[in-house]
Amino acid sequence: MIAHSRCWRDGLIRPDQPLDDHTRDRHRAVHALLGQGHGLLECARRLGWALNTVKRYARAASAEELKRPPRYRHTLVDPFRDHLRRRRAEDPAVAVTRLLAEIRELGYTSSANLLVRYLNQGARTRHANHPRRAGWSRG
Repeated sequence: MIAHSRCWRDGLIRPDQPLDDHTRDRHRAVHALLGQGHGLLECARRLGWALNTVKRYARAASAEELKRPPRYRHTLVDPFRDHLRRRRAEDPAVAVTRLLAEIRELGYTSSANLLVRYLNQGARTRHANHPRRAGWSRG
């Protein structure tokens, strides 16, 4: 099913992600070797990749075809999605604690942590000053 995701995604393409540059580079590498007359197995050997990976990149006419829409699973917050979207449209700076209190009145019984993760899905921000990101070592 994943191999045919572009068939059923209804033209929905996600915004560029940091991994997309990597995907484009890999697509170019496979197609450059194929353009030089190398076969799929030889491409896999030269690049040090699995044959199925090379086949996937070779089948795609462009790197954009390899982009997949984000997949979100059903959560306990979903029944309150419309309320949350409406509130955040009215007041983008509304506090999460306020939203939590509002949806608890509507019947939400799960955690604040789940709500925060739900509100932040798709926003992959990393803290540059995190020790693992800054190159710090443990004492």
